[in-house]
Amino acid sequence: MANQINKDYFVRDILVSRINTPEGSASIDSSIDKFEKEALLKVLGYDLYQLFIANPTDQRFIDLSEGKEFEFDFCGKTIKRKYVGLKNAEKESLIAYYVYFKHQSNNETFSSTVGEVKPSTENASSVSARMKLTRAWNKFIELSGDLNKTDYKKFYGLYCFDQLDLSTYQHVNTDPSLFNYLLANKDVYPEWEYDWKICESGKINIFGI
Repeated sequence: MANQINKDYFVRDILVSRINTPEGSASIDSSIDKFEKEALLKVLGYDLYQLFIANPTDQRFIDLSEGKEFEFDFCGKTIKRKYVGLKNAEKESLIAYYVYFKHQSNNETFSSTVGEVKPSTENASSVSARMKLTRAWNKFIELSGDLNKTDYKKFYGLYCFDQLDLSTYQHVNTDPSLFNYLLANKDVYPEWEYDWKICESGKINIFGI
């Protein structure tokens, strides 16, 4: 199966400089090839990921890829949301934010009007790069499932849940996230296994904490 995203997703807040040059295009394509799989393994788990790439025309995987409205109960109320999918016309994908974070971190650069610039010892330059990486990571967390550390411990305990038993998973917010979509449709995706290290780390600040 082809990748879910391409270089067209790297716009607005995750713009990658020189992406339309042969070198820049090859670099981001390489990062997509490497880090898209890594992101999907984290949010889907190995079994569901393997089925997803092997059966892209199954309706449940079309919905996973392209998005779908869904409903779930939260605090005694029925919540209706629209999960945007892994790819969409708006070019907003949790995969793109994850790839951007990894790509830029590995290259130790930040985007500027003159191209890719390595952070110098100047405070403004280093802070600028960290801010963009922070925003990208936090958007990945938001789209995949922002189970912040407080909710994570409150609803699950630090290690008091069965990671392989979907019946122990709970909705902890009303976000239209991938986590909430999969949990609301756990009968459709019984192979799902979430990487709980994501919510252990959660959102970060510019200092990486």
